[in-house]
Amino acid sequence: MRIDVCIAAFAIMSACTVACSSSNVQPPVDTAGGAPNSGSSSGSGGSGDDSGAGSSSGSGSSSGSSPASTGDASTSGFGVSGALDDATSRLGVAGITVCLYASPGQCTVTGTSGAFTLGGVASTASGLTASLSNYVTGIWPLSPTSSLSAWGGALYPTTSMAALATKANQTFSPTGPTGVVGFTIYDGPVSTVTGATVTTSAISTVVYFDADGATPDPSLKSTSSAGTGLIFGLSGSQTDLTFTSPGHTCTRGSSTGWVPVNASATMSVPIQDGAITVASANCQ
Repeated sequence: MRIDVCIAAFAIMSACTVACSSSNVQPPVDTAGGAPNSGSSSGSGGSGDDSGAGSSSGSGSSSGSSPASTGDASTSGFGVSGALDDATSRLGVAGITVCLYASPGQCTVTGTSGAFTLGGVASTASGLTASLSNYVTGIWPLSPTSSLSAWGGALYPTTSMAALATKANQTFSPTGPTGVVGFTIYDGPVSTVTGATVTTSAISTVVYFDADGATPDPSLKSTSSAGTGLIFGLSGSQTDLTFTSPGHTCTRGSSTGWVPVNASATMSVPIQDGAITVASANCQ
């Protein structure tokens, strides 16, 4: 599910105004790949390659005009080919600057369909960032073991994220002083988990989404059937996330998130003021 992350939306993570009052608004997590190890990049519910970041449903595919490079996009390391769209319209967005997280000077720019290709993604402490004026910067921490194709993600208009924060009884600003994590929890390739929780190693507020996958509900103490939520008020440069689902073992998947600092946690993710980091876990 996307932020393809309103994942989110990342997904985690449709075509409505950014007041987030409609069930058509993308959920806030997994905006780029969906369930870890799901293998497919289609579908708004978060299917995708094992990037663990939310599907790019609605953006079409990575086809379209070739992205214009603003850097050497063929450096050594694993490659990522995919597309980025608008989390509210699900249309591909041109002009998004996509960079390596660990090498912010290594970038490319999306073409007219939101398509891009970028090389140089390392197997540890790596990932992608995506930024464009009037959108919230997105961060996808990755730990790939091979190149990723048909990868997809979405960026939230700043007004969309502000509306989500208001519904969650929180505040958000693209200038900081804190960052947000959007998450989706799966129990298989595409199915999300009900009754799961997430904790962080930093002071924060977790808000889970209603079953419509579009409405943050501060009264919820665990995931609804949407399996998604947002974590507000994060500061610092990195935080551990611990996902828990009764009767299940939660893992970060082969290409999503980083190895946690604390071995008992599920994964570690980077935090940036005014940005949203996408995370997903597989609890089976």
